[in-house]
Amino acid sequence: YLYSKLGDDLGVLYIDASEKNRVMSAQTAYIVTNLLQSSAREGLGAYSNINGTTYGAKTGTSNFSSADKSKMKLPNSAINDYWVNGISPDYAISVWYGYEKPSKKHYNKFGTSYHTKLFQKVAKGIFKKGSSWKNPGGVSRIAVETETYPAKLPSAFTPKNKIVTELFKSGTEPTEVSDRYNKLENVTNLSGTVTGNQLTLSWTPIKTPSGINDDNLKNLAKSLYETSSFQSRFISSKKSELGKVVYKVYSKDSSGTLNLVGTTEESSIQLIVDQSSPENYVVKTSYSKFTANMSDGVEVNVSMSSASAAINIQLIGEANIEASVGNYVEQGVTITKNGEPVTDPPLITYTIVSTNTPVTLDIMKTTPGTYVAEYTYENASVKRNITIK
Repeated sequence: YLYSKLGDDLGVLYIDASEKNRVMSAQTAYIVTNLLQSSAREGLGAYSNINGTTYGAKTGTSNFSSADKSKMKLPNSAINDYWVNGISPDYAISVWYGYEKPSKKHYNKFGTSYHTKLFQKVAKGIFKKGSSWKNPGGVSRIAVETETYPAKLPSAFTPKNKIVTELFKSGTEPTEVSDRYNKLENVTNLSGTVTGNQLTLSWTPIKTPSGINDDNLKNLAKSLYETSSFQSRFISSKKSELGKVVYKVYSKDSSGTLNLVGTTEESSIQLIVDQSSPENYVVKTSYSKFTANMSDGVEVNVSMSSASAAINIQLIGEANIEASVGNYVEQGVTITKNGEPVTDPPLITYTIVSTNTPVTLDIMKTTPGTYVAEYTYENASVKRNITIK
């Protein structure tokens, strides 16, 4: 039905559409219609395009009672009525889709789209192409961070896909900046010690950031959702998005370049070093998944003078050698210490594999069997497998 007035045969006027009573300000009405425009896109989906016009809509249902479902032997998916209410700058439309007398054979089902198809067909014949609402003034468009309540401004590290533009009455715009994606704090009390070839870096970890703080997330979830299941899902999704707090450890070379050498969730880390290793190390706080707000980092200098020397021993020749009795020739090794060649000979031991018995070079050369030659210099060693036939 399309009407401007509604009365009876006796001339009694019940509704006069030309009469208007303001129930909200023009600014509030503009914001509400903006909300309904989003609802139209989401609720009508594939059937939301109507003459390219700007309009608002809200879908709805009227459900059967448990008793009625049982009486008519209807499935849980059965729905009594479907509704779509829509508004444009010129018209308001209400569409009902259902059965006057529902039965076991005639009823609506949850998840169907007949009502949205019907609304689109009706609205295409009524809504004017290209019509839209005009800002009455006194309404601001402000970029805010999603899933904040009350709405908050995005921070410098808020991802672009977490920023939306919302409408606010002038004077009610948000001023508080969200701290969910704030740059993480640095660790404190960073120190390092060297024992032998092991560098231990330790620090005082940061407090749990607001982005994954349980109390903060619980309070926010309660403000956004009524049911506990939705609240739990929201908390899990926020933690999953950012990940855990981790500490990324970098060595810093003479040019100032940082090289990642380790990542840990703990408050310390052990690294293998020698006298030639870098002496400057930087620890940065980060999330394991979201890294854009990583802390600037804190640096410590650790002397490597007490570290064990870097000994490198390389076999000359093959690591596995076969020779006939009396023909084995010891090829030896090359040794460097802190990158410099070493001329001092290594300690060489020969051992029978089957009995783990040490023997001399002369005995090994003249006795068939399988042996291991081990070359040792200070704290480093390397082995060669020898078979005498």
